[in-house]
Amino acid sequence: MFLFLLLFFPFVLVAASVIKGSFKEYFVPAVLGAFAGIFTCLIYTFFIFPSSSFSFGFASNFARILFKNIFLPMFLSGAALFLLLKDPLETRIKALFPYWIVFYALFIPCTTISGKTDFSFFELFLRPVLYVSMLVMFDGVWDFFLLKRIKAEDKTAASDYGARDEVFGIDRHRSGDVKNIIMLCLALLSVLSFPAAVETLRFIGAPRPVWILMFVVYAAAAVYAACKVQTHFRREK
Repeated sequence: MFLFLLLFFPFVLVAASVIKGSFKEYFVPAVLGAFAGIFTCLIYTFFIFPSSSFSFGFASNFARILFKNIFLPMFLSGAALFLLLKDPLETRIKALFPYWIVFYALFIPCTTISGKTDFSFFELFLRPVLYVSMLVMFDGVWDFFLLKRIKAEDKTAASDYGARDEVFGIDRHRSGDVKNIIMLCLALLSVLSFPAAVETLRFIGAPRPVWILMFVVYAAAAVYAACKVQTHFRREK
């Protein structure tokens, strides 16, 4: 019953490493992600899960799911990775995908199974796909908005602007670069918020076709993003 829930994340990690040829680059982040996942699951199991009395309003449940399942674990675990790795910023950003895949390979089964005896099709099959889609989309946003597109713009403009005040490769004094920062933040926020919205609609009993359609669109967008990333890497080679 739990086979897909437990194996889907590792399968995606192996597939991504084969497609990108990134076995060595993925190994250390994956190991660190396993430790972070185990530690977080212990914290959630003993200190966070027991305290629950939920309302049925969308806003309160959306905020709870977004904070507890996405913002809090991703921020804390991501900060830990950035502190542990001493590589260049671009390398650390790329390490987030394998790191979070392994992290969520432990976190999602833990948050699904803990304290429950009955499990729905959504929890066992759709929820893992939803969060893998989130990580694929997150990785795609970083790749296209930050590491590729903005980097290319900076190379062509560097000779004209002399000394630059840069954050993540973006000159804060250029209006075009500031717009890119805003677009990046909005894109990342949208990517991270969508799974919480789907889970919330299902939790509060919204019409099934609504959240199923949202799930299908989001998963399809993740597949498209993954294909675009792969096409981009092939062109680079």
